[in-house]
Amino acid sequence: IPEYLPRGQITILAGEGGCGKTNIWCALAAAISAGRCPFLIEQKIPQEFYECEPEKVMFFSAEDSVEYVLIKRLKKNGANLDNLITIDIAKPTFKDIKFNSDYLVKLLERYRPSLCVFDPIQSFLPEQVRMSERNSMRNCMEKLVAYGEKYGTTFLIVVHTNKQAGVWG
Repeated sequence: IPEYLPRGQITILAGEGGCGKTNIWCALAAAISAGRCPFLIEQKIPQEFYECEPEKVMFFSAEDSVEYVLIKRLKKNGANLDNLITIDIAKPTFKDIKFNSDYLVKLLERYRPSLCVFDPIQSFLPEQVRMSERNSMRNCMEKLVAYGEKYGTTFLIVVHTNKQAGVWG
């Protein structure tokens, strides 16, 4: 999405608990899966000039139920469900999805998604990585940059600045 999500790179979506991060990524994922103009740029580009093909979107959430929450939000936003790929947190293989895992690479190779969403970052960090250690995080993220370049996948990573709704700062 021009000016917001550079193709093949990493973008962080950060905010307080309850501020709408999931609604934002569901709206973006729905637009990409359906080949529609995302809400971020619909006022900048006249509809007759915006055409794109529907693309695959892969998402992983350790926060919300795929069946009871996310699919409903994605449908409400007009997603093409045939272009959505996910693994529910209840599946045993969900725990194998880490930023540096061979399993993630296999999924990227198989589906070649245009967008891949991780919600939240803590659930997908390898065990040895500590968020407070810059170099450790940098080394971990380098893998995603390489995957983005290799598979043409853009990564959107959700980060909570505070998990309690109504508590700020």
